[in-house]
Amino acid sequence: MMMTDQERKLFLTKLNSLHGAELLQTLENFRINGDAQLLPDVLNILINTKESEVYNAIIDIVSSLKDDNASQILFNYVYDLQHGKIKQNLLTALWQTGCDFSHEANRIVEMLFAAEDFETAFEVLTLLENSVVNLESDVAFDYFNRIKNLELMGNPDFSGIYSAAKEHFLVVSRGEEF
Repeated sequence: MMMTDQERKLFLTKLNSLHGAELLQTLENFRINGDAQLLPDVLNILINTKESEVYNAIIDIVSSLKDDNASQILFNYVYDLQHGKIKQNLLTALWQTGCDFSHEANRIVEMLFAAEDFETAFEVLTLLENSVVNLESDVAFDYFNRIKNLELMGNPDFSGIYSAAKEHFLVVSRGEEF
């Protein structure tokens, strides 16, 4: 549901002034009636909150997104995030949406090679395996070769993850189910 500019400003003002149960109720209302364009502002609260219930509620909201527009906004947000536990949790939320991110395969591969820790690399691999399903076979084979070539420059501790990503693209390039 699209909000007017006035409604957005009011929502954001209210959102930034609430805590605890009131904030949770407002977030639940956002889940039902929210405007996808406000998702980055909601996620900024996630980054700044010290309340585990609020953190968990926001992760739950983004994990259940089924709207391609909202999922794309979430992807862009996660792509731009610095490394850390929040990025890992939001990567998990991305693949849990079940949305197809085939059009983002290039940036997903970039995130794979930019991962600084095993957990983040694993979550990116899971995102790749669960949401890059509609690539043309020649495009998937190009990604297979790209990972094969970049693997030597990547983190040697992630060789199993790189191998799994290569295999995924090889399987997709053959038109097989993973």
